[in-house]
Amino acid sequence: MNSGATFDDDLFRLLSAVVSAGDVVYTLGWARPNFVESVGRDGIWVSTERASGERSDLLFVPAWAVINGCKALRDDRQLDQRDLLKRFGVSQSGFVCALLARFPGVDSVTSPRVGLRLSDPTNRTDEASTPPSSGSERRDVSDTPHEHAVAETERSEPAASSRVAAGGGESAPVDRELFEPSDGLMSRGARFSVELYERINLVIEPGDEIATLSSLKLNEIVAIDRDGIDVATERSRRLGKGPQRVPAWMVTRAWEHLRAHGSLSQQGLLDDLGVKRSAFVCALLAAFPDVEVESLRPTVLRFAPVFGASPGS
Repeated sequence: MNSGATFDDDLFRLLSAVVSAGDVVYTLGWARPNFVESVGRDGIWVSTERASGERSDLLFVPAWAVINGCKALRDDRQLDQRDLLKRFGVSQSGFVCALLARFPGVDSVTSPRVGLRLSDPTNRTDEASTPPSSGSERRDVSDTPHEHAVAETERSEPAASSRVAAGGGESAPVDRELFEPSDGLMSRGARFSVELYERINLVIEPGDEIATLSSLKLNEIVAIDRDGIDVATERSRRLGKGPQRVPAWMVTRAWEHLRAHGSLSQQGLLDDLGVKRSAFVCALLAAFPDVEVESLRPTVLRFAPVFGASPGS
């Protein structure tokens, strides 16, 4: 789909019937709020809520992202949120899925993965010619009190397969040296934010293998939870150590630096940010659709936001 595509009359009319400026759209898996600022022919402006409670900068969700979601849902009669991210590079896949869930004839699913499915073969999302009548009830989860959504987020986790090691084993042993007192950059006991945790679970899951960028050494994802990622390597298996934990603060520190500065080198991640698992962390970030590998030797990543957001937003 052309990145400059705009909503046609039918789709724009349908959108206007299910969402408008001032609405709050909660993502399907985590009930994370997205505040709709404006809806136009070329796309939708939204903001989210940071952990501090403050609103984020405005993010632009272009029309092509929604149109691609509609097309995939029409063709396959179902849409996996993770697939939307990987196939079409839609970074705001959580918002797009939550938006499409408001369309008539579209049902949301949360197991085994978050996504959508068509409930009525006569309702094709990109062929609707008339919006719901003015008296019809909008499929709006924004009625849910924000405090309730936050409480649910704190109590819930994604599917168990993303939290528990294969075979139901315990989490990988923790290297105590990785959890020394904070060095001033951020707490080394920090957990993944809801937003980053959701993003990670969209690009990897237990059983996946990620190759480091320059040496192509395989890292098997054993388990993922809010505190970190358990990773097994050929070396750890050879030494009989089992999976080793990459704590959440390492990934968070790298991600925050990349977004703030627009680029990140593996050497800088190791030397300046104190991230010992720099090769794995760089390979993980490179799996994000808005991150590009600028060079392999030395390994350098570049932040390339899909929706035109500037570094640091």
